[in-house]
Amino acid sequence: MFKWKLFLVLALLVVIVTACAPAPTATPVPPTAAPKPTAIPPTAVPPTAVPPTAAPKPTEAPKPTTAPVASKLAEKFAQPDQTVEYHFMIQVADLKEADLGKVYQTSVVDALKNVAEVGALGKPKPGIYVDSKEYGLEKSNLIVRVREGQITFKARASSLDVLLDLESCSSKKYEMDYFGTPDYSISSDLKFNADEFDVKPPALTVAKLWEFIEKKCPAVWKQIQAPVKSAGNIEIPGIANMYSADAKLKHPLAGKVPAAGVAVWFFPPTDKFLVELAFTGSVKERADVDKMYAELQATLKGAGLLKADQSSKTQQYFTAYFGAKK
Repeated sequence: MFKWKLFLVLALLVVIVTACAPAPTATPVPPTAAPKPTAIPPTAVPPTAVPPTAAPKPTEAPKPTTAPVASKLAEKFAQPDQTVEYHFMIQVADLKEADLGKVYQTSVVDALKNVAEVGALGKPKPGIYVDSKEYGLEKSNLIVRVREGQITFKARASSLDVLLDLESCSSKKYEMDYFGTPDYSISSDLKFNADEFDVKPPALTVAKLWEFIEKKCPAVWKQIQAPVKSAGNIEIPGIANMYSADAKLKHPLAGKVPAAGVAVWFFPPTDKFLVELAFTGSVKERADVDKMYAELQATLKGAGLLKADQSSKTQQYFTAYFGAKK
C-alpha cells in the first residue's frame, strides 16, 4: 500500500513539473537564400600584356611598289627630246577649194608674210575622223583618224590623270599640243599598204575599221574597245581634203624650231575650211619657243590674223560635219 502511494506522489510531481516548465522553443530554420556566387580570383595580368578582348590595331595599307601612272607619264613628257606642237588658227578671207589655186597666194602666203615664208601647197590628202554625234570618243579623250596607209590613235587631254597610255602599233609618240593652253597627247600610228585596207567610203565602214584594227593591232584595240562600245553610234561624218605647205618662221628664235608649216583643210560638201600655222619645238628648248610663240601670237592678233576659234583641226572637222557641240 505504501509503495502505491509513493508511486502516485511521484507521478503527481512529474505532472506538476511538466506543466510548469516552458514549452520548448523550436530552432527556427531560415528560408533558403540564393547562394552567393563564388568569387573568382582575378588573374594577374602583366602590365605589358594585351587582354585577349582588345581590338586589334588597324592594318596599314601596303605601300605602292610602283609610281602612279600619271607620274610615269609626266616623266616621259618631260624628256628633253620630246616635242611640243604650237598651233595658230588663221583668220583669212573666205576660201573656196575650187578657187584655191588663184587665191592661195594673196589669202594665205601674203597674209602671213610678216611672220613666215610660206611655200607652195602640195596635193590634197583625204582624211577621216570617226566619232558619234554625242562625241563619245572625245569624252573618253580619244581620237581616231584614218588616212591612206595610216590609222592614228590619239589620247589627248589637259590632265595626265585621265590620259590613256596607248600601246605602240607601228610607232608611238609623246607630245604636247599647244592651242593657247597645253594638252598632253599620246599618238600611236598603225601603218598599212593600200592593198591591205581600202579607206575610201563606201568600201570603208566603221565595222570594217574596228575589224581591221583588232586584226593588225590587238593591243590598242583591247585598250579602246570599251570606249568604242560606250561611245554610241560612231559614224564617218565626211572626208576632209587636207592640203599642207612648208613654212619658215621669221623670228630671231626660229632656229630653235626644227619644223613649221601651214595646213589648209576643206570639208566638202560644206563651205567650211580652216587655215593653220603650226611649228614644232622640243622640251629642252621650251622656254625660248614659248617666248617666240607669245610674240608671234601678239603679232598675228595685232594684224587681225588670229581667228577667234582656236580649237584643234580635229574639233573643227567635227564641227563642220556635226555642227557645234550642244
